Amino acid sequence: MNKDLIALLISLLALVIGLATVLIAVRQARLDTYARMHESLVHATAARGRKLLFLAWRDGQFPGTPMPIGIRLIMLWRSTTH
Repeated sequence: MNKDLIALLISLLALVIGLATVLIAVRQARLDTYARMHESLVHATAARGRKLLFLAWRDGQFPGTPMPIGIRLIMLWRSTTH
């Protein structure tokens, strides 16, 4: 066999192994991210917050969205000038 052909086969094998390693690392990173997200979602504090949101929705007791200070100042200014 030719030395160049052997070198080519070895380099192709190294390329395939490198690509497989990258794909495995990406898959593992995704699984780790999913596990961290799951842990944060099932944490007691997050679960309590979700329960409070659900209860507020059920009872219709969502707080109103606060008006930005700029709009409040303009409304106050307009109410005093007219």
